[in-house]
Amino acid sequence: MHNLTDKNVDIAAFCETWLTAQSCPTTAIIKSYGYNILHDYRSDRKGGGTALVYKAQYTFSRFKMPNVFSTFEHTAASIKTVTGTKVLFVSLYRPGNLTALFHQEIDTLLSVASLQCDCLVVAGDMNVHFENTSDKLVKKTLDLFLSYGLEKQVCESTHIAGGSIDQVFCFSLKKQLQCSVAVDSDNRHGSDHFPVYCDLSLEFERKYFKQITVRKLKAVDKAQFNSDLLDLISTIDSPASAPFENSVSSLTNLCSELLDEHAPLQTKTVSVIDRAPWFDKEYREYRKLRRKAEAKAAKKGASQQDKAFYRELCVECTNLATLKKKEYFKVMTENSKNNPRTLWQLVNKNLDRKQAKPLPDYTTNLAELSSDFNAFFTEKIEHIRSKMPERHPMKRQEEVSNSCHWYNFEPTNIEELKEIVDEAGIKCSPADILPLYLLRDNIEILLPLMVDLVNASLSQGSMDGVKLADIIPLLKGDSMDPNILKNFRPVSNLTFLGKLVERVVLRRLNEHLSRNNLNCPEQSAYKKHHSTETLLIRIWNDLLVAADEKSATVVMMLDLSAAFDTVDHNLLLNILEKEIGLRGNVLKWFTSFLKGRSQRIRLGSTTSDEILIKFGVPQGSVLGPVLFNLYIRSIYRHVRECGFSIQGYADDHQIMKTFKPQEQGLVLSTQLQSCFDVTKAWMADFYLAMNDSKTQIIVFGSTKVLNEISLKGVNLGGQTTVRFVTTVKNLGIQMDAGLTLDNHIMELKRKCFHTLRNLAKIRFLLSTTQLKTIVNSLVISCLDYCNGMFYGISNKLIHQLQLIQNACAKAITGKYKHDHMNDDLEKLHWLNIRKRVLFKIGLLAYKSINGLAPSYLQELFTYSHHGHTLKLMIPSRSSKGFGDRSFSSIGPRFYNALPDSVRKSDTVDQFKSSLKTYLFGLSDEEVANIV
Repeated sequence: MHNLTDKNVDIAAFCETWLTAQSCPTTAIIKSYGYNILHDYRSDRKGGGTALVYKAQYTFSRFKMPNVFSTFEHTAASIKTVTGTKVLFVSLYRPGNLTALFHQEIDTLLSVASLQCDCLVVAGDMNVHFENTSDKLVKKTLDLFLSYGLEKQVCESTHIAGGSIDQVFCFSLKKQLQCSVAVDSDNRHGSDHFPVYCDLSLEFERKYFKQITVRKLKAVDKAQFNSDLLDLISTIDSPASAPFENSVSSLTNLCSELLDEHAPLQTKTVSVIDRAPWFDKEYREYRKLRRKAEAKAAKKGASQQDKAFYRELCVECTNLATLKKKEYFKVMTENSKNNPRTLWQLVNKNLDRKQAKPLPDYTTNLAELSSDFNAFFTEKIEHIRSKMPERHPMKRQEEVSNSCHWYNFEPTNIEELKEIVDEAGIKCSPADILPLYLLRDNIEILLPLMVDLVNASLSQGSMDGVKLADIIPLLKGDSMDPNILKNFRPVSNLTFLGKLVERVVLRRLNEHLSRNNLNCPEQSAYKKHHSTETLLIRIWNDLLVAADEKSATVVMMLDLSAAFDTVDHNLLLNILEKEIGLRGNVLKWFTSFLKGRSQRIRLGSTTSDEILIKFGVPQGSVLGPVLFNLYIRSIYRHVRECGFSIQGYADDHQIMKTFKPQEQGLVLSTQLQSCFDVTKAWMADFYLAMNDSKTQIIVFGSTKVLNEISLKGVNLGGQTTVRFVTTVKNLGIQMDAGLTLDNHIMELKRKCFHTLRNLAKIRFLLSTTQLKTIVNSLVISCLDYCNGMFYGISNKLIHQLQLIQNACAKAITGKYKHDHMNDDLEKLHWLNIRKRVLFKIGLLAYKSINGLAPSYLQELFTYSHHGHTLKLMIPSRSSKGFGDRSFSSIGPRFYNALPDSVRKSDTVDQFKSSLKTYLFGLSDEEVANIV
């Protein structure tokens, strides 16, 4: 990087970057020097990868080809000059032998790229000896570039072994582009290639500064603000005597006036380019000396002494930069010792985990862009709804009995609100009465007023005044093109007061659902004691039990498009009234909550006009997801009537059925299609769009049973034919048809080692305690996710998981690879992999027995008398294999083997502590024997 900054390089093309992720310590270092990077990396193997690194003061737009090329890698991006000329830069790397296929693919690339710009520059390591024009393939390559008006710029040797294999081709339709090239044959920077420098007669549009509107909140006199806020609250009339909307509006206006008095809005000009904070005066002086020495060493006739002095300064400058960086981050780490949030910000910055929020660059007018986003998001939903067939209402459940009717809310009190704030924290939107910094400091003053406001909302059945959502568009993936609006997802930001009212209502709603047994046991999202982990454990258990019985299980994974956003308000309110029993003021409140909501797009301080939302439940809200669960509650009954079971987590659903191989024709052809038709009809009836092309079907079973399944796909009606897949990603777990978990463990290993490699690069910034905290959060948590499914997998896979844990311990302790790790695992207070798996199984068993787990796990455990003691029943299995791996088998076996002192723990925390102590005391042989 120092070479780029010393030579004031505006844009650099790199080949063989060896980057394997979008963000990592390398990209963080690049950004610390005031540069940005666009790169295409290899996620499957080492080496390769191309990138464009450019000064942060420029705005580049990624250019994506519609084609996938196999003979070369490339990264392309465009930028406009001050005269409006569009320049497209392509960094290209071609490995291997020169073939005719390369000519076809480069022809395709150039044919598309040359029509998308005024000036085109293609540069990179093409591994073609362009000086050898007698070679037919080389000549054909040159002719291809020439046919598009591209001229070869490099004539000198660019490799230590000779040959101009690093080349630059460029053209200008307006004949304005002039290019002069220089090869630095004295400088390799650790590579076997020489850097190639080009001077282009182009001046790009620059962005050095931007204007922002801010309040100096930290300069506010807290004592005076508290006093003035108390005076303000005392002047507000009781919310109970005024409409809820008026009370909210009055409070918002008064707080706005108070805020303007203490921290008025100010326009501030800030730099848009981050500079490395460790670039101090001493380091800059060394860089000046190095540049002077470089110039002297580059002169014709320079002595060996001058060249040696330059090389010495290069080493000293690099070492000084490393030292300065270490000193800076050591101070920052010490300052973050008691502040985990600051520590994580430091780590994320050095791992480049906190990405910028890119926006489309086709317009610099944020007001126009915000309007475009607002129109796109609303038109997308209306388009989905317009494609729905005409409704034919399906038979619904009978109305709930009068004993289940719910007419009025129980009011809240200050103790309940304090409990809610402690549990959920304080999060604000730009539309809140106060910014987060001041709201957090004054929450005790505001809570009594909040109690009155919440109770006014409940008693009046109104949410008017807190139904505006600020929508922030976020790019779905780092590699996606930000100039395509469909690549963005809308993220709602609601006011603190509105979410406070929702949390109170949610508590009342959950009590009503539990008291009247109205919850759907098959739905695991947004419910106490339920999680993706509990759901996956039950699904995995059923798949293993079926395989043990020499049966297969077909699973159909449903994919919905914008499910939360297409919910019909009238239909949902009808369900709440008829099937949930909401009446009177409660139903009035939910009607107010759903109807008349509005949204606006917020881009910084720029907002679009407000648009009325006709459909959907607000995803950024507390109640929205829970209401979605109630909206789709009847799908479970319809699927069960088809003879299939169904499990759901929010809008992710899987429909399952176990069958014998001889029944495959009936189940996989007739019954599966019938169930799909019923499900699709139900979706249309409830205005939900099922994405047929993304629906996945997989058949699970033993190898022997799967070999007997001759059907490899199914026609689901019309032109929808789905081929059975062999692996699916289910709520974060890669599940394969043979129930081995091979793919999941290998993917987990790749992900964990990638994280550890990145952490190793910033190891010097962190203390051992801090590094342990970060490794636990980033890596060990991934090892522990759903590890109850790992019981009984092959020793080879357990070894792979143990390698990951050992690597985590080595990263923290700094031990060498040949050192024995058992002692270090104990010092870190870590159970090994086998014991961690048993720990999770024991914990889930304890929760299931004590009513702290979903009903679908509780029903797997029953007691039976063994003499004078009670023991959990262990189901009999037909063979040693799949059945023994199931939670319904290993759970009771392991729990029965635990000492009474562990099983009789009064709380979950006490059980976890006792279980961990017990497992630490067992040898590996004893662990194998107790189960």
